[in-house]
Amino acid sequence: MSNPLIQTQGVRKRITMAEVTVLYFGRLRELAGRRSEKVKVDGSASALDLLREITARRGEDFRNFVLDDLGRPRESLAFAVNGDSIDYSNLVSKKCSEITEFAILPPISGGLSF
Repeated sequence: MSNPLIQTQGVRKRITMAEVTVLYFGRLRELAGRRSEKVKVDGSASALDLLREITARRGEDFRNFVLDDLGRPRESLAFAVNGDSIDYSNLVSKKCSEITEFAILPPISGGLSF
């Protein structure tokens, strides 16, 4: 990964990029048209920023499945970072520099009824 430089108000700053493997399951796999992909993002971006970047890339149907009308992740979804589940409220504080794998899991249905 390269470390591009940006200049803000006369100050040069090095951006550390992170490469995150994003995993899609169930209906999300169908909407994304793939099981997984690698996404390069600013390492200082949050997991929520990553999620919004992914939804912007995947089209309207995907975005509407993942985000509500206010741009928040739908409560019916589950997320995992590096194999561990993560609550929606922690997506803001988890930085992409700490993430190698990000999974988006749709609601699970089915099961046996007696």
